[in-house]
Amino acid sequence: MSFWRAVWVVARKELRDNVRDTRVRFSALALPLMGPLFFVVIFSGMIADKRESTSLDVVVSGAHLAPDLVGFLNQNGFRTEDTENDVEALVRTHRRDVGIRVHEDYGDKFLHGVSATVELYADGSDPKLRAKSERVSTLLRGYSEFVGMRRLLARGVSPSLASPLRVELIDVATPNQMTARALSIIPMFLLIMAFVGGMHVASDTTAGERERGSLEPLLLNPASRGAILAGKWAATSVAAAMAVSVCLCGFFLATQRLALSELGIQASLHGINLLALWGVMLSLVLLASSLQLCVSLYARSNREAQTYLQLLLFLPMTSGVALTLSPLASASWMMVIPLLGHNLLAATLIGGDGISVSAVLLCTLSTCVLALLIYGASVRLLKRESTVFGRSS
Repeated sequence: MSFWRAVWVVARKELRDNVRDTRVRFSALALPLMGPLFFVVIFSGMIADKRESTSLDVVVSGAHLAPDLVGFLNQNGFRTEDTENDVEALVRTHRRDVGIRVHEDYGDKFLHGVSATVELYADGSDPKLRAKSERVSTLLRGYSEFVGMRRLLARGVSPSLASPLRVELIDVATPNQMTARALSIIPMFLLIMAFVGGMHVASDTTAGERERGSLEPLLLNPASRGAILAGKWAATSVAAAMAVSVCLCGFFLATQRLALSELGIQASLHGINLLALWGVMLSLVLLASSLQLCVSLYARSNREAQTYLQLLLFLPMTSGVALTLSPLASASWMMVIPLLGHNLLAATLIGGDGISVSAVLLCTLSTCVLALLIYGASVRLLKRESTVFGRSS
């Protein structure tokens, strides 16, 4: 039997057997959708909060005492509601989000140029309400500065004397860079799916077959051990590629359906960028599958193999979290390092920035070379009697 014929036969057999396994179907079809669903929930909440913050209701007690203040709030997008009830009780019972109480002596102090007191009520235990109260507080400080400037002008004093230094923050980040940072969760989930998708297939076709006693009869067939292992590698890679594809399609649909533009995010997860991202992840699928097969062959039992494979998930998780917390500027030497290069390329493609073909080729080539080296080590493991019959024997 030729090498490629043996690879095809083994791969078809392993895929047919593992498709019947519920765990494999779940890890290849259902589990990859967890990332897009999490993405939809998080960003839907952010969009809803953004929409709510654009028109905020504020209940004001004693609005007739500060008509200028109420008008200033209305001009800046707030809807004020005058009330004679206890503002503190309204906010505490969550019947209103934010409340303002104007003291009775507000008008007298205001006319005499003395600082007047305005009480702002909000529930600090709720992050959403805390953000709203901070916005109201910022606007009240702005009103205070505005009134102070008018008082100085009325006395013939330039307001600039009270502000000798004016700081202007200029953000040099491009919209693509901001998008890549905001959507950094997508590359991390794709990297994790490259390891999760074929995990059960890798352990079942190696350590699982050895426990069932079917590995030794399989090796008696007229096919080299390299061809047999290559077939198992192909089956594992197909399962992992399916998981990555489902996850990527889920993120594509999520970015198309959500109004991310309201958050200032312009995702470029479509067209040539989508195909390029899928192609970049395929090389990582090959590396992850070969590494999982090698670890499964080394393990003493199927249970031990699954434990080791679950520990391998820390590799994509660590790289994704590290780049999210401490972003790095992309460099050519980084493309040689698997996971790091894939994460950087994925972030660049999602952000919409153009990437060089050399960077993609360098990342793909280095990953495939490492995958082949691990495959060679796995073949040597499969030639050992301790691997076929178990190290305990």
